[in-house]
Amino acid sequence: MTVKEDERKLHLEMGKIIYGPVPSRRFGPSLGINPLPLNKKSCSFNCVYCQLGVTNNPIMNPMDLENYPSTDVIMRAFKDRLRRIDPSKINVITFSGNGEPTLNPELREIIRGIREILDELNLDVPIQILTNSSLFHLPMVREALKEFDYVIAKLDTVDQRCFLSLNRPIAEMNISDIIKWIKFLRGEIGERLIIQSMIIDSDRMELKNYREEVISKFLDVVEEIDPALVQLYTLDRPPSEPDVYRVPRGMLLGIASRLRARLGEERVMVYY
Repeated sequence: MTVKEDERKLHLEMGKIIYGPVPSRRFGPSLGINPLPLNKKSCSFNCVYCQLGVTNNPIMNPMDLENYPSTDVIMRAFKDRLRRIDPSKINVITFSGNGEPTLNPELREIIRGIREILDELNLDVPIQILTNSSLFHLPMVREALKEFDYVIAKLDTVDQRCFLSLNRPIAEMNISDIIKWIKFLRGEIGERLIIQSMIIDSDRMELKNYREEVISKFLDVVEEIDPALVQLYTLDRPPSEPDVYRVPRGMLLGIASRLRARLGEERVMVYY
């Protein structure tokens, strides 16, 4: 299957509650769970690089989300998918989908239900979540995140101006507050916290999150967070904005080298 065919398949799958397994450069074959309303993007960010396009269902609080798949609906869809695939070919189960998965108010019940199904089938598959980190201040979100094997938390920049331009939060938000709650969650879940950082290039200076004055502060903050792992990557699929590009491989490797000097060789991964 070609890269373009992979991309086309992924976008078709994202219209489902359970999708995949899909090939992932970071995780291998991943069975995806979309706990959000179908056929729209529900998110607290509107990132310029998002493969899903513009956020057309802006939401900041799980209690405001409507028409989301319930725990029972997700359980049935999950069981049905497992019957039609070879579970031994799955590396990981990933909560992601059409936006920010921590917006589903039943998230804690959903992952517990998924674990019960896996236990019934004697399947030992790690469960992770990809999150933009914006809702960590909510106790209900943190309680749900404690149930995951890995929480992969977005932190693309620690510079406020760059954050507003790059991640485009849908409401007033300060990156320093997000960092504070990432550190708090790190204290609660320990080694299960992973930081993911998208490094991009652009014609617009404010989007270049690899600039020295921006990246040097980023390195300091990540060292303070002390995550189990940092995943550095750049664009792999078409972004929502046309003037957003991949950074050169050497640039990504250079940032990784500086991070490894602080965290250790084994705690920084590069995906290009």
